[in-house]
Amino acid sequence: MRRTLGGLILALALVGVQAAYVAASLGWLHRPRQVRETDHAVYIEMARSPVGRAAVDPPFCARVGVPQLARALERAGLDLNASFYLITNVGLVLFLLALHVQLGSLGFSPLLATLGTVLAALLPAAVRWYEYQYWMTDPACLFLVTLALGSLRSGREWPLPALGAVGMVVRETYLLVFLAHAAWLLRRRRWPKALLRAALFALPGLATAAYVRLALVSCPEDDVLATIADVIGFRARHLLDNQLYFATLGSFGALLALALAAPRLLAARFRQHPEEATLLVFAYASLAAANNTDRLLVYAAPALLPAALEPIRAAAARGRAQGLALGAAALAAQAFFWVVTPWREMGVSIYQPTNLWVVAVMLALWGLARRIGTPPPADPPAGLPRTAGGR
Repeated sequence: MRRTLGGLILALALVGVQAAYVAASLGWLHRPRQVRETDHAVYIEMARSPVGRAAVDPPFCARVGVPQLARALERAGLDLNASFYLITNVGLVLFLLALHVQLGSLGFSPLLATLGTVLAALLPAAVRWYEYQYWMTDPACLFLVTLALGSLRSGREWPLPALGAVGMVVRETYLLVFLAHAAWLLRRRRWPKALLRAALFALPGLATAAYVRLALVSCPEDDVLATIADVIGFRARHLLDNQLYFATLGSFGALLALALAAPRLLAARFRQHPEEATLLVFAYASLAAANNTDRLLVYAAPALLPAALEPIRAAAARGRAQGLALGAAALAAQAFFWVVTPWREMGVSIYQPTNLWVVAVMLALWGLARRIGTPPPADPPAGLPRTAGGR
């Protein structure tokens, strides 16, 4: 209980500080026209109409959960913008709280759990972006995906059908959980039973999504293949000038630098937790179907975060001073990344320019983690040499 309360206070502080940071530039409850993006206009239109009445394109038309909740709050007397703002900030606080609690349940010390939560909160697409564009569905979906991943980590499957039914009407990105659950089951059961169980647990969510799309809303036809071709073409054309950076350090910052510093630890973690590897892989696969990058990859942050903390834990095992040094370096690098990443310019959720200073800082962090955050090789059995060589 004490750790949960501490996590809640931390989450409130992290969200509150970033909300104040955005408000310093735009004011509290800033207006939609102050945001140089367009997606939020669709959700506002959906919230102003009964479910299914707004004429919007897929996939937005099926994301009825958050707009209709905002509509209900407005009908109860709250301003529509304030309704979206409340939903977003509750979602962000619960997302960070869930991360903090799960890191503790995974065996990380309170200090490391706190550091991990801060590192995640400093991802530009985790909190600050949704303080800026606060009418979005992602904060609620981020919380639901993280909560479902926590259920898998704790071995409790029973919440998944209900979470799926809610998650799929919030945002179709929740499909990542169904795939992660299948991977989690495949490690524990033979594949026919595992896939059948995964399908049964996904059924409520898939049925709810089908009902919304077929009975409640009238979604226009969507040429998925044409969309994928356009998105892949865009990413290929801009691979070297921004997409390679944006899909790696530009989305994850210190989390990626730390995780890649200890490949053995990363591989071992993903072998033990295939649901985390699956979430990461399919979050990257989603980049083929939508032109945003960091807003899609942030769904994999709960899966990548434990792997990023492992080198710091390994450094601490060598000596407290080394662990503190690497943790402080990671925090400083992530804070720098957060500060220098643009967030108010037109199109930065699609085209985030490569920042060579960020690359340099993260390479330095990677080098430090390689030096002090990689555990020594395991001692060989008695009588065997540490290394093998030919004559």
